[in-house]
Order: sequence, then structure tokens, then C-alpha cells
Amino acid sequence: MNATITATCTIRNGMIWVNGQLYHETDLAQPGPALFAERAYRTLSLAYPKFFKMDPLSKLGWLAAELMTQPAPEGVRPDQRGVVLYSRTGSLLADWSHQQILHDNRPVSPAIFVYTLPNIVVGELCIRHQLMGENGVFLTPAWQPHHAALMVNSLLTSGDCRQCLTGWIEVNADQYEVFLCQVNAQPNDTAGMPFSDVSLQILYQNPAAYSAWQPWFSQEAILA
Repeated sequence: MNATITATCTIRNGMIWVNGQLYHETDLAQPGPALFAERAYRTLSLAYPKFFKMDPLSKLGWLAAELMTQPAPEGVRPDQRGVVLYSRTGSLLADWSHQQILHDNRPVSPAIFVYTLPNIVVGELCIRHQLMGENGVFLTPAWQPHHAALMVNSLLTSGDCRQCLTGWIEVNADQYEVFLCQVNAQPNDTAGMPFSDVSLQILYQNPAAYSAWQPWFSQEAILA
């Protein structure tokens, strides 16, 4: 499989990196995930009214995908575009909010309850970007690029999926981290980075590596 990473976005430490370039940096001191996402949304002049109804996990996932997701290659149908995400705690933050409502004997809020499933962030991305192929969220103790590469390669080699959004998304009350890559089944001769577990780890560790990558560089050397 000669798949290619054609776009990437990393959100952490108050910064947003898109395709290896620092795209946005907050002026707030230690903002929580929801505040950071909402400030970035306004600063970047994005327009999607449903954004403010989302939980922090979905807001940050939506924000990353919005800034880096590219149109499908010619001939690729919506049902051939998939999403495979990984997380440690999934929707636990929304679970806590929902449990607090129950504890306080307040009326149950559908606006919170709907986000108590880890895969709701995938649903938001699928709706926004017409991703109608295979999708799912897998809970793992930490980011495991080897597992992600195996899963995505399996989808792409099946022939049913020709483009896949994959990565890591972890959000709790005080911290947040999003790392997404868009992977095309066919290689791109003019842009992109060969898709592999090594590439995923390089980009996860160093968001700027995408813009610095050149075909003659050794991936192992960059990772070292």
C-alpha cells in the first residue's frame, strides 16, 4: 500500500498546527478545552452554528478537521471516505456533566446526554464532511501509531475505503490534545508524506515535521 498523508492538524498547548505550520496561538493563559476551542473558532472566523452545542471533545475534533480536511480526490465517493480515531477517555467529560445533572436532580438535558458516547465526535465529522464510509472510535491507554496504521491500511487495501481521517483525540477538564491526519489510498507525487506508523509518530511528536519533510529524508532519522 502506497498511501499518502495529504493533510495534518495538531492542537495542543494553546496552539494549532496545520500542515506543519503554526496556524493559531491563543493569548489566554492556560485556557480549558472549551474556552480554547470557542476562542479559536471566533478568531479564525469560522461559521457553523451547531459548533456551540457540541461538547469540548467534539468542538476540538471538529475544529481540527475543519482546518485540514481536503475535498475528496476525483472519483472518490462519500461512502469511500472513512474515519478512525483513538482516545484514552473518550466522552468521559460529557459523562461527568450528565452525572452531575442526575446527582443534582435537575432535568436531564438532551444537549448533554447526546454527547455521552465516544463516537459522537465521529458523527459530527461525518455530517460536516460527508464521510459515509467505515468509522469508529477506539479507546486505548495512549496513542499507538502502529495500531492506527494497521487499521487504516486494512481499510484502504480492502478497496471499500479510499480516503481516511485518523488520529488521536483526548480531552479532559483541563487538558486537550488532538492529532489528525488525512490519508489517501493513492500516492501523491507533488505533496504529502508516505503513510506509515513511523510517519504518524513523527507528526505526533513534531507537528512542524510535515512542512519540513522531503522525499530524500530518512523517516527514522527524523524520528530520532
